[in-house]
Amino acid sequence: MTFLELGSGPPLLFLHGVGMRAAAYRPLLVELAKRFHVLAPDMPGAGGTPMPRGEATLVGFAQDVGEFLDARGVKPEVVIGHSLGGAVGIALAGARGYPGRVVLIDSAGCGTPFSMGMLLVRFFVLKNLRVALWPPAWPALWRVLPHFMATVGFQPGKAWRLGMLALRAAKVCYRIPADAGSRVVFVAASHDELFPLAFVRERAAALPGSRLVEVRGGHDWCLMEPLDAGKVLLEALTASG
Repeated sequence: MTFLELGSGPPLLFLHGVGMRAAAYRPLLVELAKRFHVLAPDMPGAGGTPMPRGEATLVGFAQDVGEFLDARGVKPEVVIGHSLGGAVGIALAGARGYPGRVVLIDSAGCGTPFSMGMLLVRFFVLKNLRVALWPPAWPALWRVLPHFMATVGFQPGKAWRLGMLALRAAKVCYRIPADAGSRVVFVAASHDELFPLAFVRERAAALPGSRLVEVRGGHDWCLMEPLDAGKVLLEALTASG
């Protein structure tokens, strides 16, 4: 796996969303690196990490990330995942034991109220239109777009495989053990196109001890506003001990 490594302090694993690579989150990671030793691998199909030859699955992605951590000799104290990365983080924590904190940013792996057909529309159309039609987001869009093009641009087969994996992950609802609830922080955007805020509130309320942090924006707000996202995440981790 290719990866970014920044900062010093307690080890923090950051897992990116689908269609992106770790470098797309660099401004956010720089903020986190002010207090943590950040490791951000490119998951299969992103950056210099090849797609799996067989079926792309959450379990397979989690195993690959686990092997990456073993090779680096790192046991993270914090795992942060955005979107698909959140689902991979939950799968990894379930297999290896929950670390001190798991932060799920607009995360897959916790279920969604939408049908697969509606998810297709919201994932491929609504989510992107919200950014494309909102002029304040355009500078961030131009910053992020090269990473998207490097990952799936002009590669329809790869884009379809990763997109369908993300949609399946959105429907998955992993069971997070009650005794791990106090280690989980949900970060939910007010206008998330895939995981409505009210739905995430229900998920957080059903997990004893978990915390919910609400922010303004859509599903990709942490990419559009990385400096604000860094502050939100650091504050959430501080408040969570």
